[in-house]
Amino acid sequence: MDFKELLTQLTKAFLKLERSQKIIVAVSLIAVIGFFVFLILVSTAEDKSYTYKPLYESVPYTEAKLIVEELKKSGIDYSIQDNGENFATIKVANEDLPEARMRIASLGLPKDNRVGFEIFNEQQFGATDFDQQIKYLRAIEGELSKTVEMLEPVQTAKVHIAIPQESLFVSRQVPPTASVVVTLKENMILLPKQIKGIKYLVASAVPKLSVDNVTVVNAFGEPLGDNDEITASSEEAKLQMTYKNRFEKMYEKKIVDVLAPVIGGRDRVVAKVTIEFDFSKQESEKEYYDPESVVRSEQTVDEVREGFKPKEIGGVPGAVSNIGPVQGIGDNGREKYEKSKATTNYEISKTVSKEKAEFSRIKRITAAVVVDGDYREKVDENGNKTGEYEYVPLTEAQLEAIKALVVQAIGINFDRGDEVSVRNFQFKSIEELLNRKVILNTWVDRLAKYVPINTLLQYLFAAIVLFIFYRQVIRPFAIRMLEELKEEEEDIQLELDKDEELEEDLSEKYAAMRKNVEVALGLHDGISEEQIKYDLLVEEISKYISEHTDEVSNLFQLLIEEETNLGNKNQESNSKRGRR
Repeated sequence: MDFKELLTQLTKAFLKLERSQKIIVAVSLIAVIGFFVFLILVSTAEDKSYTYKPLYESVPYTEAKLIVEELKKSGIDYSIQDNGENFATIKVANEDLPEARMRIASLGLPKDNRVGFEIFNEQQFGATDFDQQIKYLRAIEGELSKTVEMLEPVQTAKVHIAIPQESLFVSRQVPPTASVVVTLKENMILLPKQIKGIKYLVASAVPKLSVDNVTVVNAFGEPLGDNDEITASSEEAKLQMTYKNRFEKMYEKKIVDVLAPVIGGRDRVVAKVTIEFDFSKQESEKEYYDPESVVRSEQTVDEVREGFKPKEIGGVPGAVSNIGPVQGIGDNGREKYEKSKATTNYEISKTVSKEKAEFSRIKRITAAVVVDGDYREKVDENGNKTGEYEYVPLTEAQLEAIKALVVQAIGINFDRGDEVSVRNFQFKSIEELLNRKVILNTWVDRLAKYVPINTLLQYLFAAIVLFIFYRQVIRPFAIRMLEELKEEEEDIQLELDKDEELEEDLSEKYAAMRKNVEVALGLHDGISEEQIKYDLLVEEISKYISEHTDEVSNLFQLLIEEETNLGNKNQESNSKRGRR
């Protein structure tokens, strides 16, 4: 569909609307156009603001003043953003950024008073070892300050290191210390992990510097990182309390879910559970030795000796005593000595078992359950209901059954010291029960009385809504569509009428032209149209042959040759068939 036709149809549809509908459409169109214009303006403003890029961030006011003066002289547009703490950020247009940086750098701005290891680029003649140590200390402080400033939340940082003189006596050795002062960016904080990282960074850069001897403070002099242990312990305690409450609520829900169908509703049972957890971290290591071990080696030694029994040496000191005893001829005191020794070595079989306790362990569970009794309507001597109610408490057997259900539901272990208490109390008064009963019966009677009318009203209301929807939405839309279809049909009919008139005019013109041709050729009415066409065709062929005699003769010659060849082929084929 062409845009022009679409615009025409929209215009026709708008003109067919009522005055109030036209006003609504016009207001809506103006609102939509205004909204899009607003979006375009906002996006244009944002794009314009985004075209400014930071030239220098966190520049002191003293240096920012010099930079702004240079930008004014150069005719470069700029914007200043206050970062607080006497620091500012200067922004320029994106296309002016390289030129602005070159001009500012030619002035030696921004100045960085901190020095790093570039301090050793210039060597001074006659510098002492103390001077070299001071330069080295300044270089480390400057490099650490630059490194700490690379963190996202840190705007500026200053590192101070104190290295004491070395002593020959170990007892007089003093460890080095360090202090870090950080100025944070607006609305940003340092996380405990980042503070710990700064301490480890400084301690790793200085020999013999411990992490405990590094102090980090903010611009207000408040120490950072000292409350890490307290924060960690409080977070752990909060986690443990949340864990405990979640389990207690879960156990209470289990009790109510089990007893609600038995008692007669969730509003007739109350359960409270208290769980004592052991959150202590325990690790144990056990070694087991197998008494029935495998024999690794076995050794047996047998010793046998046979001969006279040696005489005991003794007596009074002197020459006689030094002479050994003389074995007599008749002394036959021979004896036999045997000794056996067996040694068995076993392979030591040892099993090492390491156990680590879980996050929590249940030490004890106590549960208190309160259930409501039964409410029964009184009867007279004849067994008729009187309309009055009385409270009937549960029996001991019923309470024991409820207690058994609770024990099974939450896994009570009496050997662990768990306790369960089930009590029966009256939840509602008789007067309250009667009032509810009367109100309920009244509403039931009313509903029973008006249900048919309400049903009829519902159907009537639905019919009215459908009728209004038909009159306000469907019918106008259908009428509009029918009118458009009718207009289209009228347009088509007009086009068809025009085509028919054109065809009639063409037929009349053709008949008149034919009549003129017949008159010009002198043809009478007895000659048909086919005869005229044949005569004209013969005349045209004769004219062509007279003008192209050679071509026509060649054409006839080719035709005669083809006919002759075709006849010869037919004769040959017939002769072959006759031979067969």
